[in-house]
Amino acid sequence: MRDVLRKTIMTTKSLALLAFATLALYFHVQNCFSQDKEKPNDTTVRYKALIEELVSPNSKPETHINGKPHRVRFPAGYDVKSQERVDDARRALDRSIAEALPYLTDALDDKRYSMTINWGDGDGYYNKTVGDICREIIAANIEVYRKEITFLGPQHWHQYTFPNVSKEWLSKNSDRTLIELQLDAIDWAIEQRGKENSRYAREDRAQEPKRLQEMRNKLKESTEPLPGSGLLPMQTKNR
Repeated sequence: MRDVLRKTIMTTKSLALLAFATLALYFHVQNCFSQDKEKPNDTTVRYKALIEELVSPNSKPETHINGKPHRVRFPAGYDVKSQERVDDARRALDRSIAEALPYLTDALDDKRYSMTINWGDGDGYYNKTVGDICREIIAANIEVYRKEITFLGPQHWHQYTFPNVSKEWLSKNSDRTLIELQLDAIDWAIEQRGKENSRYAREDRAQEPKRLQEMRNKLKESTEPLPGSGLLPMQTKNR
């Protein structure tokens, strides 16, 4: 009887130790899983670093001197080499737009100075924040319809600025592909083209609605988004 009791006690202790070890292993695995979950992956680290590289180490220049948008004066000691690295980061984000899009969206409110851009081959120079640059990268890759439209001046160009490049809209559509966003933008551009003022009518623009529709049809059947419309050049010298 004593032997049976002793064996029963030993078995109970063994089961208790086994249960304790199992629980300890379970909580260890859960803890490791939780830490892995919280640890940013390589993609997050890369794109957050690239966004941070959009921040200029320089002070912004003076633009619109004497009310003239085609004038710009950079401060003494403006580090052009460092500024070129800012532009490299911008172009890297542009090349990887599909992956970079959520990180660009997160940075749309960043007010830190990034670069000065040259609009219209010297028609105007504008200081841009990190958020501005992120918005322009996104817009360049969504406003793909611009390639099929001949623009008759700055005002005409701005009439085709896709209105949905905003944090709210992009966050709301974060589960959609870049192709789907481009299709939305082309549909909007087709509608805009149909409502255009007659003062923009020209014979060499007559085929634009047809070309826009063809662009849409081609993209609809594609597995790859259309290439972006390009980025405005950075300015680093006085004009």
